[in-house]
Amino acid sequence: MSKTVIKTYDPKKDKMVKAGILDGDTFYKNVNSKHFMRKEAGYGISHGVIVELELAGCEHVVIKSKTKTYSSLFLAWLHAPLKNYGSGLQKFVPVRLMREVE
Repeated sequence: MSKTVIKTYDPKKDKMVKAGILDGDTFYKNVNSKHFMRKEAGYGISHGVIVELELAGCEHVVIKSKTKTYSSLFLAWLHAPLKNYGSGLQKFVPVRLMREVE
């Protein structure tokens, strides 16, 4: 299967930015530690990306920071509530609902 770069609009930067890569049924997102949302105790993915991933048949999400890698079922992201903290609508999943992988 081919890899697809998924992009999203970043209202703070006023431009399209890379959200991650869809490889088969798995979405890979590299994150900076500053993207950890303390209030949600996890990471977020923009709502538009969630919709695109659902249409593409995504089943897994892998979040990778410099120090840790987390894996979760895409279903967790579908059921997460929508929030807007200034960067547009996003869904946040706490790391306690993800599995840490090496």
